[in-house]
Amino acid sequence: MKRYGTHTAYLTIAKGYIMNAKRNHRLAVFTAVVTALLFFYPLAKTLLFSLLMPDAARGMRITLRHYADLFFDVFWFYPMFWNSIFYGLATTLPALLFIIPAGFSLAKGRRRHNGFLTTLYLVLMLMPIQAVILPNYIGLRTLGLLDTRLGILLPALFSPFGVYLMYKYMEEIPDDTVSAARLETSSLTRILLHVVIPQTRTAIAAVFLFLFAEGYNLVEQPKIFLKRESLKPLSVLTDTLTISDQGLLFAAGILSLIPPALLFGFFESDLEAGIGRMKF
Repeated sequence: MKRYGTHTAYLTIAKGYIMNAKRNHRLAVFTAVVTALLFFYPLAKTLLFSLLMPDAARGMRITLRHYADLFFDVFWFYPMFWNSIFYGLATTLPALLFIIPAGFSLAKGRRRHNGFLTTLYLVLMLMPIQAVILPNYIGLRTLGLLDTRLGILLPALFSPFGVYLMYKYMEEIPDDTVSAARLETSSLTRILLHVVIPQTRTAIAAVFLFLFAEGYNLVEQPKIFLKRESLKPLSVLTDTLTISDQGLLFAAGILSLIPPALLFGFFESDLEAGIGRMKF
């Protein structure tokens, strides 16, 4: 009887765990669905408004007229679109040349002040763009780089966010692996190319995606640093169009989502693997 009562207690506890697990699973699914709907709502609204056009007879009608106008009639869409692509790539690829060695130095360097430097990078990463926009403006004005593409690219080359992410990932590389590589060669470049980068490709892909999205969606810098319309990206399109061009604005917004969406879809597995292995 005693053994039977013990088994009954275990079964009761197991059923309780199963019921709690099911309840928690349902709550997690419900939360995920609600969160997805909240994020999808602005996109759905933008897509709907990009397809609507006033009609004298029916009030509103669905049409692709705004997209046809962007592709064939308006003159500003293609320059601004390619400017966005250019700023996204030109602020990301050169930045990786600084981010990878800097992250490796913080993670595996044998310096007394690495802790202070890591904290400094973290503080810089958390600083809002408004805190550094004025010093950047003054520096670019002194160098004569205002209203130039280089004035947009230079401040973005040194990304504390990218360095910190790379540092957290490279911390997971075994010290023995780096020590063995140092016995074979004293060249930091060879160690990075043949040992570090092959083990951190997923992290590099994740950092690349984040930096591309940041460079592709620049807003404050083009508004403040650029005056010529020919240099501005799609992210500042609201300064160019009037209230009567809202349909074009929504259509351009939908089209501007395509390049980041394609990149994120193509590198989805690398992004998940890279972020999953980073420990904060």
